[in-house]
Order: sequence, then structure tokens, then C-alpha cells
Amino acid sequence: MVDALKGAGPFTVFAPVDAAFDAVPTATLNAVLADPTGLMTKVLEYHVVKGKLTTDMLKDGPLMTLSGVNLTVSHDKDGNVLIDGHPIAVQNVQATNGVIHAMGAVLVPKG
Repeated sequence: MVDALKGAGPFTVFAPVDAAFDAVPTATLNAVLADPTGLMTKVLEYHVVKGKLTTDMLKDGPLMTLSGVNLTVSHDKDGNVLIDGHPIAVQNVQATNGVIHAMGAVLVPKG
């Protein structure tokens, strides 16, 4: 995963803040940590999308992640961008090969 993100990109990364990991149920966290080449990779790749997508470019609907599973973009009544129902905590942090959106939640792929 690190090697993929070191590439030219561009990438959009939905990066959970440290506190987001505290909200993950212990059983879920243990399952992910126990399978670093399978489940952990899938979860990490679920937080990354090809392309540099700032919040003004994120439209309602599905967005394909590097894991091959769609996440869902929506907007609340105030126009805030939600990813899988979770608001972006800090948006549009510019990186050399893309953009980072800090998330207050860990995104977990469905299925």
C-alpha cells in the first residue's frame, strides 16, 4: 500500500484521524490486524481513490476505490460532503501526488 501511494498518482486519500481508530470495535480491529495481507490491505485500499478529487469535485453517488469496492459520496442539508455517511473532518489537504481528506471515522468496506 505504501509503495502504491509513493507512485506518481494522483490519489485522493480519505485518511482517518487517530481518534477514529478508538471508535472501531475491538473485534473488528483485531480481525483486521490479524490479516495484514488480506483484510487490512482491503480496508486500507478502501480509503484511496485514483485521481485528485477536491471536495467541490465530489458528487453524490458511488466512487470506486483501489480495493475495487465503491464507497458512497453524499451531501448533508448544509452541503457538507459525507463519505459512507461520515463527514470529512478536514478537507483538501494538498499532497505532492494528490489530496487528503481527514475523516473522523474509519471507512469499512461493505461485504
